[in-house]
Amino acid sequence: MRRASPSAWCGWGRRRVGQVTVDFEGDVSSGYPDTAAAIVRRLATLYGGVVDPDEIDAAAFAGLAAPQAMHLWLGPQDGRTIDQLIRTLMDSVEGWAGFTRDGRLTLGLHRSPEVEPATTDIGAADEIGRSLTIVQSDDPVWRARIGYDGLELVQSADELAEGVAADERAYYGRQHRVAPYADTVVEGLHARPRDVERTTQLDDPADAADLARTIVLRDGQIRRVWSLDVARGLLRFRPGAVVRLTSPRYDLGSGRTLRVLRVVERANTRTVRLDLWG
Repeated sequence: MRRASPSAWCGWGRRRVGQVTVDFEGDVSSGYPDTAAAIVRRLATLYGGVVDPDEIDAAAFAGLAAPQAMHLWLGPQDGRTIDQLIRTLMDSVEGWAGFTRDGRLTLGLHRSPEVEPATTDIGAADEIGRSLTIVQSDDPVWRARIGYDGLELVQSADELAEGVAADERAYYGRQHRVAPYADTVVEGLHARPRDVERTTQLDDPADAADLARTIVLRDGQIRRVWSLDVARGLLRFRPGAVVRLTSPRYDLGSGRTLRVLRVVERANTRTVRLDLWG
């Protein structure tokens, strides 16, 4: 919703002379949305067929702790789906979006499960057979570099008007600014530490730096995704919730706090398939 693309245009009332550089601000039909929750809500209701407020999880939107300012360019030739645009926005704050069991659009932040108390315990008696498996294992992150304040169109110095200052020429010549955060202790402790780069819709360098720090602090250890089938689990779990998993296998004898990534309910067998992260 900011910065022009090649397909954008505007009328000046007379023929221009020379080159013109313009910043665009868009969609002010009911206030200018500039946070993840506000833009997601606007996209979903204007273009995604979601009825506001009946099909909005109002508590989740109001409680989303993501006040970072951001922008999103949505041009007339944009081929991305609403789902892709929402994912782009929520990825920019390390968040997620989906629908509740009763069909309301909801969202949340992908934070460490250790920072919240578990709402449900899952023990060996709940597991069906020996279904518990590790489906993904990620090496620790020692450095994160976050791209922010992105431009839809990068312009070289000779493509800009003569009156554009030198610092602005440098600005328009780069796709993104980058905010890094690193933990060299993590780098030294592990054999294959990861260096991750993310491109976001964030505007402010402080917000980008905070996101980089959040990622390193959250993922500066080995993280895994666990999958298992649970008996008597219908209506017990929801994505984003924190649970405590205990099992005699995989060194889980004393239990581990995990966040629910995915819930697949099988009403015919009254069982649930869970993907857990932590």
